[in-house]
Amino acid sequence: MDGSTVAYEDTDFVSGDSPVVLDIFTDLGRAGHEGYILNDGAGNILVELSADGTNYGGSHTLKWGEQLMLNNLKINRIRLTWQEDSSYRTMIA
Repeated sequence: MDGSTVAYEDTDFVSGDSPVVLDIFTDLGRAGHEGYILNDGAGNILVELSADGTNYGGSHTLKWGEQLMLNNLKINRIRLTWQEDSSYRTMIA
């Protein structure tokens, strides 16, 4: 990998922001393969990953204080869906 990263953050993730699609391929110029998503807020966030940019895999609930580590994956897009008011940070390489 070339060492490039892309980061996203929303300190006030509310229902009107949802769902948000993080377009890794467009922002990074390639698919991501490593990274993390942190839930910094009190509410739950639903996380879905897409390898091809169109189809998403399973839904993963990220609760307050949890961190989802992403390793050895092909990540074109990440879709975050509001479950309760929260906040998140993510970094993808």
